[in-house]
Amino acid sequence: DGDSFGSSSVTQQSCASTPGTGYVTNNSDCNDAQLQYADTDGDTFGSGAPVACGVANNTDGCPTDVNKQAPGVCGCGNADTDGNNSGTADCADVTLAMTPLSTHIGPSGTLTVRVSMGASAIYSISGASLSVAFDATKLQFVSATPVAGGPFSAGSVVSSDNVLGRLRYTLALGGSQTATQSAANLVDLTFSPVLGAEACGTAGLVSFGTVGGFGTSLSYSGGGSQSPVVSSLGAIYLDQTAPVITNAFADAALAADAGTIAGAAVTAPTVTAFDACADEARSVSLSIALASGGTVTSWPARFPIGISTITWSSTDQAGNTATDIHTVTVANYQLLDVSVGFVGVIQGTSTRQIRVTAGGQSSLHTVNLTGNTGSALGVQVPVAASYPCIAVKCPTHSLTDSASAMISGARYALWSSLRQGDSNNDDSIDIFDFAAFISSRGLGKANDALSNYNADTAIDNIDFTFVSLGFLASGESCTPNADAPTPRDRISVKGLRRAGYGHLAVADLNRDGWVDTRDIQMYIQGAGMQGTIGIGQIESRTSGTMNGW
Repeated sequence: DGDSFGSSSVTQQSCASTPGTGYVTNNSDCNDAQLQYADTDGDTFGSGAPVACGVANNTDGCPTDVNKQAPGVCGCGNADTDGNNSGTADCADVTLAMTPLSTHIGPSGTLTVRVSMGASAIYSISGASLSVAFDATKLQFVSATPVAGGPFSAGSVVSSDNVLGRLRYTLALGGSQTATQSAANLVDLTFSPVLGAEACGTAGLVSFGTVGGFGTSLSYSGGGSQSPVVSSLGAIYLDQTAPVITNAFADAALAADAGTIAGAAVTAPTVTAFDACADEARSVSLSIALASGGTVTSWPARFPIGISTITWSSTDQAGNTATDIHTVTVANYQLLDVSVGFVGVIQGTSTRQIRVTAGGQSSLHTVNLTGNTGSALGVQVPVAASYPCIAVKCPTHSLTDSASAMISGARYALWSSLRQGDSNNDDSIDIFDFAAFISSRGLGKANDALSNYNADTAIDNIDFTFVSLGFLASGESCTPNADAPTPRDRISVKGLRRAGYGHLAVADLNRDGWVDTRDIQMYIQGAGMQGTIGIGQIESRTSGTMNGW
């Protein structure tokens, strides 16, 4: 064996002083089949130059350490124990670990577990046999793929069971690959989540185990194997539930804001999202398709007239997306609150109709009066940047009052004072209103009846005072040069009949064919007033009340 030590089993005699080739002058070799090395510390690992009798290796890195149990420097200076009972000296152990390539898996995703090997201090690893257990109620095995660039390209599924959750898989050198002592990524194991399965921060869903009596082992170059130190899969999230979005308001419908034509301001809600599986808040994105066209991702100062669609969305780390969609509908009108007072004393409660004209649009509204004041709230008016003039009239009782609207919050507001005495809605107090009063007077009247200006149960001399005090007055107009026609102080009976108002001929008290101021004088003097209130009583009951509220 060329170690300078001979064997007594093979001899040759020679007369020369130098032995022949392949021979020495001693027979002290213990084993001529291989080289021997001195094991000075008795740990079965040799070192130094060849010796006659020793051990068959020279791998001892600490030749004077009697406590060493492994070759090389493994355990040098320390007791070389097998504290983890792996069957291999602790310092010679090789680790296998499982790492998820993604910790959050959604319903359409897959869990990829990468099996990695730690460095080997002593042995060159030439293959692996893996026995893997997995939770089949949550995961199903799909495939195994050797990691590109890893030490083993030859892989094979020995067996797999998606009912019991078991997998056996082997790895071997392929092509020109050689055994390695370096740390390396070995194989990717791919699993799909079971439909509906949830695992929120759960560890150990995949682990090294025993399958069919076989455990996990690593093979050595030149023969032999060891059981590696293994670690199972850490915490993962099988999350098939989308986050919950909260605080998004319900669909909103509102009028356009007063004082602008830009639409309506809506207070932006504070919308949040929470992923219960990961126990974490998630960000919320916003997208608004505006009624006016285009899409924005921030809350607008005002929503335009029409229907705008708001979409809030939130996606968790597993890819589950929640959306909450609502609409903001801004009507093509603004709101006006009208406060109205009727000139004169009105007792108790009553109702009146008022006509509100704004922006060329008129509408009728019922006003509930307490005394002589009331309001019509939420009158719809065309959208305008301002309303310098709005006209208000009670068609059967008052002249028109015009006033400028104020802005009160998101609405317009208006105060209107209505002078009573116009019964025929011609916006003047004239002879026609006197005739209407005469034809309507009597007891048992509705409080909103024609000519019942003080809203009691009778049309009488008190109501006459509204006509007499406002006689020949005209209402106001928001249109320049469009005031009411000049009030008339007389009308013929024939004219009344031709106009379809023949019943008003009763106001021709002196029977001269005309209803005029002479008839008013006769009424004041009491002509034909049997059973009615006298003029003295008129003065007594109305004194000091017609100019106030």
